[in-house]
Amino acid sequence: MYEMLVGKLPFPIKRGVKLSMRIYEKKLDFPKSVHKNARDLIEKLLVVNPRQRLGAGPTGSEDVKSHPFFEDVDWDLVIDKKIKPPFTPKLKNDTDLRYFDNMFTDEPIGGIGGVKRKVTIRDRDREPSNEYKGFTYMAESVSKELNNLAKAEENE
Repeated sequence: MYEMLVGKLPFPIKRGVKLSMRIYEKKLDFPKSVHKNARDLIEKLLVVNPRQRLGAGPTGSEDVKSHPFFEDVDWDLVIDKKIKPPFTPKLKNDTDLRYFDNMFTDEPIGGIGGVKRKVTIRDRDREPSNEYKGFTYMAESVSKELNNLAKAEENE
């Protein structure tokens, strides 16, 4: 959501330990052009403790849908597919990736150090990413280990 509103990633680092540390430790900076309701929604969706995150309560997604960012959205019309999207991609077939940036389609298969080749729909279906599995919580011992790895990465 941040990238869609701002036009760039929230952190300039693409991957690795440094990125993980930034995500856990650094507050997100928003340009002045981002409306306060959008900023508030993003911040509430990024709360580290999953139990305190917007939408985690007993009313779940209703909390997200009732956020002021969505005040002009008629959710019944959305569910009934009666709202025309502002843009509909024109695709040649199910594997047409023309609307994806090469930055993503040229990524190595299998993570850092993997063989660099085009990602296909079949690859994405066959190889689910576990990169962020369990990403919602970080124990103090993990934080210390990430700090050590980040320092070692800097010294390389």
